[in-house]
Amino acid sequence: MWQWIAGFLVILLGAELGVRALANHLPEPLDYFSGQAQTVVHDMNVLRQHGIRSDLTFIGTSMVRRDIDANKFESVIPDVHWAHNVALPGTQTPVMQRWLLEEVLPRIHPKRVVWGVSSLDFNGGRDQAITRYDTARATERGLLGELDRLMGISALSENRTALRDPYQWDRVMSGHAVTYSHPRPLGDRAVWTLGYNRLSAARLARMRATHLAYVKQHQLVNFRVGQAALDAFRSTLATLHRDGIEVAVVVMPVPTGYLAAHPGGAAQYEAWKQLITQTATGESAQVIDDSRAMPDSAFRDYEHLLVAPAREFSLTLAQRLAAMGW
Repeated sequence: MWQWIAGFLVILLGAELGVRALANHLPEPLDYFSGQAQTVVHDMNVLRQHGIRSDLTFIGTSMVRRDIDANKFESVIPDVHWAHNVALPGTQTPVMQRWLLEEVLPRIHPKRVVWGVSSLDFNGGRDQAITRYDTARATERGLLGELDRLMGISALSENRTALRDPYQWDRVMSGHAVTYSHPRPLGDRAVWTLGYNRLSAARLARMRATHLAYVKQHQLVNFRVGQAALDAFRSTLATLHRDGIEVAVVVMPVPTGYLAAHPGGAAQYEAWKQLITQTATGESAQVIDDSRAMPDSAFRDYEHLLVAPAREFSLTLAQRLAAMGW
């Protein structure tokens, strides 16, 4: 028995040392629920190390990521010297609650927050991203989460995903291991660069058709305002107000095809908008309804603006916020 245990420990130690020797060539371990989240956390850590606090922080989903050029706000609003866009694609309000309060605020301490929202952020009938967020190594709560993070001192545990993924090993061998931290100027940290891969007209049309199907079958499927989503929204706004952080909720621009994609059509979208407007104003947040601020021709798909319209929208929003006294 003791010989077996000794042999097992020797094998385990050998494997640990072997992985440590290879660690610099392995993909960066993904501790957060997405690569985008991990990249932003790294950026915010760098900003914190340099003593930078955010004057204006944007949160939301990919609509905010793709439609907001944060740097434009630095040139329009007089006391905004550092603006950041920490939106996370593929999330809903419960994820935003944990992300903002537990990851963003402690690192960059925003003075003002703009929360860009749309109906898909509140849909209780779709798959909930909070499940993945709650089970990611960096954000899992409770004893299991603490133990999992403690096990991160082991190279075997830290690199467990890569070690059991043949695709990752193929990328390692070809010199293309994934990394989520990249050197760049401080002004480009926690700021999304707007842009898309170029597509032919035919490929763009196919992409739009595929995206519409995805919106209907996944993002707006069985649409209903989830109580957990609404509670997370309300609670987060209340926390920000209590902490003296100014908040504006922006109803993000959408094309008419997005409204029609709701099971109940445009009327269902309008009912959602009325509900969240009442909820936000009840928590002392200012609400800007930009849902129809851009023409259908400004959209690349059924959610996101093209690059030039996104910059135009960002400039207009910056001017509106400045006019509000921001």
